[in-house]
Amino acid sequence: MYQGLLGAATGTTAAIVLPNTHGNSALAITAIISLTVGAVAVVTSAARLVAKKAHRA
Repeated sequence: MYQGLLGAATGTTAAIVLPNTHGNSALAITAIISLTVGAVAVVTSAARLVAKKAHRA
């Protein structure tokens, strides 16, 4: 139910933090992982929505 929201929030947070790491590699890695997780959540949510609509049709 909240996958899209979680993915968007995670991706947005990572996109904001990523440019402001100031050379902190741990923070950069955390931001990249968060951005990746957010993108995966959004893509899988969209794929599930499309599959659900295709199954109903």
